Amino acid sequence: MNNLRRIFLTAAIFLPVLVSAESLPWLTFSMSDATEQSVAAENLSIIYKDGNLLLSSASVDQIIPVSQIKSMKFTSSDSGVDTLKEIQSSESDYYNFSGIKVGRYKSIQEAGKALPSGVYIVKNGNQTFKVTL
Repeated sequence: MNNLRRIFLTAAIFLPVLVSAESLPWLTFSMSDATEQSVAAENLSIIYKDGNLLLSSASVDQIIPVSQIKSMKFTSSDSGVDTLKEIQSSESDYYNFSGIKVGRYKSIQEAGKALPSGVYIVKNGNQTFKVTL
């Protein structure tokens, strides 16, 4: 009975993680120097050794010192910022990749008319997106 309970509890804990990871194919590390590093989560192997995370998959072999990691999370893009699907109807702040606010617009169409073509970070409430205009 205890083994069955242990299996059930393990499945209950990890199943939601596995299901949600399918829609978030990148593992993004926020580093202490304010940079981010992303690796594809598919077939990713992570080993802890001598204070480092050894990341290995078909496309990457990478070593990340654990002492430099602030946080890690699964994301839908390799930049750590989700790609814009739809902005809510309220106004959104637009920033260039240098972090400079370039405007506040009511819609993506309004921003597209006012801003030069390029990639921007859009903050809408507590959500942040990457958008290409």
